[in-house]
Amino acid sequence: MTRDYYHRFELLLYDFALHNHQIMLNEPMLGDLRLFCKVARRLSFVATAHEFGNSQTHVSKCIALLEKTLGVKLLHRTTQRVTLSSDGETVYRWACAILQDVDAMRDDLSNLRVNPKGALRISASQRLGRSHIASISSTKASISTSASARCKNRG
Repeated sequence: MTRDYYHRFELLLYDFALHNHQIMLNEPMLGDLRLFCKVARRLSFVATAHEFGNSQTHVSKCIALLEKTLGVKLLHRTTQRVTLSSDGETVYRWACAILQDVDAMRDDLSNLRVNPKGALRISASQRLGRSHIASISSTKASISTSASARCKNRG
């Protein structure tokens, strides 16, 4: 029983240290910014929680942590509605731009993996070059190929 208690206590301390480390570095996570942008667009914690598959409490705590990390109040909350503060509007504009850039970067990287570009140099016999390599290079428009033939004297 005592061992289990200490194990849980260690986990709580570790979790606390992670959250404080994030706050001290003043670096909000991209997921928190995405969550904030969705709350700002919908002006609803409940709808955002439902869309992300989380509880309203979780969404509220993430936004509160983001506010603490940034040092500003992002949203005005009442029992009836949620509205953006002036700082929240500024953070929303920046967060949308940052997230668009991150998404564009991910798209570019995934396109590079799917559609490689660049020069491809292959050394092969003429027979292999004609029968296999020429047909491959003609199907890949984004790959530039060049061919050169060298004849070795067998003597």
